[in-house]
Amino acid sequence: MMSNNAPGFANAFVRTKRPLMTPIGSFEWTLSTGWLHEDSLYAFENYKMQPFSKLNRRMLYNGLMISHQPKWFKGMHVGLIRAYDTKSASNFNSDLFKNSSFIDKYLPVFTVLTKSKIIYFEDAKDRDQQASLFMRWVSTKDHFEWYAEYGWNDHSINMRDLMMGPGHSAVYLTGLKKIVPLIQTNEYVNVELEYMRGQQLAEYIVRDAGNWNWHGNLQSFTNMNQYLGSAVGGGNNTIHMLTSYHKGWKRYALSIEKITNDPLYYPNHKWLDLITGLSYNQTVGNLIIQSNFKWVHQKNYGWETGKKINNIFAAVGLKYLF
Repeated sequence: MMSNNAPGFANAFVRTKRPLMTPIGSFEWTLSTGWLHEDSLYAFENYKMQPFSKLNRRMLYNGLMISHQPKWFKGMHVGLIRAYDTKSASNFNSDLFKNSSFIDKYLPVFTVLTKSKIIYFEDAKDRDQQASLFMRWVSTKDHFEWYAEYGWNDHSINMRDLMMGPGHSAVYLTGLKKIVPLIQTNEYVNVELEYMRGQQLAEYIVRDAGNWNWHGNLQSFTNMNQYLGSAVGGGNNTIHMLTSYHKGWKRYALSIEKITNDPLYYPNHKWLDLITGLSYNQTVGNLIIQSNFKWVHQKNYGWETGKKINNIFAAVGLKYLF
């Protein structure tokens, strides 16, 4: 739902400073709202990296996250996220919002979850909703973590609609991490595996919802034309594997990633990104030297059959511990 892929944006938030303890476990929450921007001079990730000169708006973002750690399941966290993106600030002056409450305009995350009572005018308001359920289980004894998230890019009509078609407009990701301690107390090996399916599930056959971050013909949940969420992009599938060795601040890492770009709408010209990464961290006194190298091999680039491109990304960073 949110990552560091897009530039930051001005926002105000209210959140818990520390977990709120209750008889059934602890709770944490964050409520935020702010302005997103787009720039017609740059390409839009949602529009296949094409510029759209007619678009140059300021959009209102409103999001809510609630996380719960059940008392009876140590290491388990479950929660939900809901967010709204209203396409243009000028919409609030239109007839569609004339009789709307302050909550409906500026804090829509507290409005109804299903669409049955608002179906006749909600889409006309030019705003989009995203919602997801997530969980994380950590076993400190086994040095193991498993996490998953399942999200929707549209309202369900009612609860029956959700139960009959839970895959409508849905995407999901799941991943695991495992730490293997070595003989020395400050040495260990870390293994990570993550899979994300951004391609629509089978429900698209009877009700096409478009890719994640699409709502009709409108882009949504982007800032400066870039996705707020996963850098992989809407409609894409990816699998990522990483293994690393750690000794104090020293770190060696090898990663492999495969990205399939929008396979649902381009099934005959599969654009594949195959990414191999190496990184190395070393200390010299109080100075930490960080280095990263990635080789990207792209097949059928831009969905053009036979077009291959290779790219190399490299970076070096320095940190000093005072």
